[in-house]
Amino acid sequence: MGTAYADDIIQKLQEFQRSAHVLLDNVSSGLYTDYSADDFTKERDALEATLADLEQQLKAGLLYALEDSPAPDTPVPNLQESLLKIDTEIKEAHNVHQKLIKNTKTAASRFHAGE
Repeated sequence: MGTAYADDIIQKLQEFQRSAHVLLDNVSSGLYTDYSADDFTKERDALEATLADLEQQLKAGLLYALEDSPAPDTPVPNLQESLLKIDTEIKEAHNVHQKLIKNTKTAASRFHAGE
């Protein structure tokens, strides 16, 4: 797995996080009063699909890297560093995703309660 591939995955994970943070900010700021809970749920679901797709791309890339490796004990250049970066970004993406789920549910209950 080349560093360009890893960098691409990292960039996509960071884009996911930015999108999730924008949605989180909108939910937290009370923007949901002008925006239906269903719309927030649709955006959240789209972000969930994006995260699942990125994780699938990552798995496919790792399998390719392992199959393409010249020998099992031959290190792939920068692979360990790239994997650590990706792992960190995935953990952060999941943290943001969990906050998004929690805040969207809170916003939806407030929205339906008429706050």
